[in-house]
Amino acid sequence: AVVALSATFPPPTMMETSPMAHMPGRREDVVRGSDLPADAPKGTPAKRLRTSHDIECFVASTAHAELKSFLWHWAASVQLVPRSAVHPSPREFDAALPEFDVAGNNIGRPVHIVWDMFRTLRQWMEEIPLEDMQKARFGNPAYRVWHERLTKRANEFLEPLVALRPSASESEKRPSDAECVAELRGYLLDSFGNATRIDYGSGHELHFALILF
Repeated sequence: AVVALSATFPPPTMMETSPMAHMPGRREDVVRGSDLPADAPKGTPAKRLRTSHDIECFVASTAHAELKSFLWHWAASVQLVPRSAVHPSPREFDAALPEFDVAGNNIGRPVHIVWDMFRTLRQWMEEIPLEDMQKARFGNPAYRVWHERLTKRANEFLEPLVALRPSASESEKRPSDAECVAELRGYLLDSFGNATRIDYGSGHELHFALILF
C-alpha cells in the first residue's frame, strides 16, 4: 500500500522538517515538476514520484521507514480484537468517548475532532438522496455531491487539528498552520475515493492513514 504514495509525496507531517528533507540526494534530483496550478496554496502536496529512481529514493528515506513502522504498529494494535469490540454504533461511541487530560495535555481532543468530522460526513450521507444508477459504472453519482461538500469544508475539519500543534520555539523552523492545512487537505480529499471515477481503493485508505500519521 505504501507504493500508492506515488500519487502524492511527501506524506503529510506536522514535524519540524518535511520528510523530503530525509530523502537521499538533492531535492531537485527527486522532484521533476508539479501538477499543481500556479495559485495553489503553499504546502499543497503534488505528484513527485515519477520514475523508478524516485521510488528507490523514497523507499530509502526516513519518511518511508517511519510510515511503514506506523502502519505495522497500527495493524498490530488490532490483532485478535473482534470487530464488535471496535465498531460501536455512533450513539455508543459518543457515550464512550471520554474527555481526559494527561500532564496538562488534552490528548483526547484529536480523537474528538476526528470523530466529529466523521459524524458530519455520515450525516451528509443521510441528507443527500441517491441518484439513478443506470448510467453509473461503479458508485452512485450522488457521491459527487457528497465529495463537493467535503471539498468546501475540508479546511474547517483540519484547522482544529493543526491548531493542537505544540508551540514552536523562536529558533525552530517549521511549516505555518496554513501550510499544514494545505498539505493535509490534499490527503483528506483523496481519503474517500475519486470523485471523477467514483471508485475507492487501498491508495485512498492510505491517504487517510497519512493524515493520522
